[in-house]
Amino acid sequence: MNERDRFWFDELYNGHYLDIVRYGVRRLAEVDAAADLAQEVFVVAWRRRDQVPDNSLPWLYGVARRLLANHRRAQGRAP
Repeated sequence: MNERDRFWFDELYNGHYLDIVRYGVRRLAEVDAAADLAQEVFVVAWRRRDQVPDNSLPWLYGVARRLLANHRRAQGRAP
């Protein structure tokens, strides 16, 4: 990890973490689950940092939406 990447990620996380948690709370109705979702979103953002656009919030919302959809699909398959 280089210093530029770390600075970029710190700015991304500090600037949008609460937005993503609020998104999760509206859909999950549990703060802990919403915080877990936000953490997953930022893990994806870190791994795909070369693909995150400058206007990153819509991209982060899209990641959150897909993670929620995957989670719901997995719950539907559980016995």
